[in-house]
Amino acid sequence: MSEDSRNFYERYFVEQDFSPQEKFKQYTKVEALKKFANKMKIDGFGIVIGVGKGPDLEVAPNGVVALDLPFTYLPLVKEQFPNSLVVQGDGTILPFGDNTFNWIVCSEVLEHVPEREKMISEFARVLKPNGILLLTTPNWVNWFGIFRKLAEFFARKEVHAGNQPLDNWVTPWGLKKEFSPYLKTLKIGGWWYFPPIGRGNFQLFPAFFAKLWQILMPLEKICRVIFPWFGHSVFIAAMPKK
Repeated sequence: MSEDSRNFYERYFVEQDFSPQEKFKQYTKVEALKKFANKMKIDGFGIVIGVGKGPDLEVAPNGVVALDLPFTYLPLVKEQFPNSLVVQGDGTILPFGDNTFNWIVCSEVLEHVPEREKMISEFARVLKPNGILLLTTPNWVNWFGIFRKLAEFFARKEVHAGNQPLDNWVTPWGLKKEFSPYLKTLKIGGWWYFPPIGRGNFQLFPAFFAKLWQILMPLEKICRVIFPWFGHSVFIAAMPKK
């Protein structure tokens, strides 16, 4: 990842001020990821790649490494999760030997990485032969994808979430194809079926919609079962082809 991108993410999480709707959305993502991890029965020593402020560490069953490229908020992660091994590093050049981890969690990171294939190959390299990768990334095939395509059509340019330098979304089938040289896909799921209400300072009644989404969560969970390919994020579990 370039130095400009790294500098951007050094500021990104520090400057973010989540609305009630966005906080609820992030909470449901972690809860959905924990359930997904339980279904895949991950256990043993693992790593969270792109740890951010650390909520994905709640997925960890026991020993865990917390890795991210920006340094700014890693001390905060260590303070909140003192039993984790916090490492500054690049997911495309992981500073670990082959067959090190029983599992990897990488959530909402791949879309911001220019060298996607290199990162995917690194996942396969550092996982043990029966290790499990749990990855989530935004999906074009949902309400958010439709709204983004419309925004890009009218703006005549790419529209990136949070004005991030790179924001390459996928389809579930496209992601499975990207994985295929290195990883065998075991399961695909989805998360967040509600329509977008805006982002940052341009959100439509975020406190109201946070309450509404809470009321409608049983419907959202039904959609995860019936329409796993239509969630805002693709949840994919895979293991190395070794």
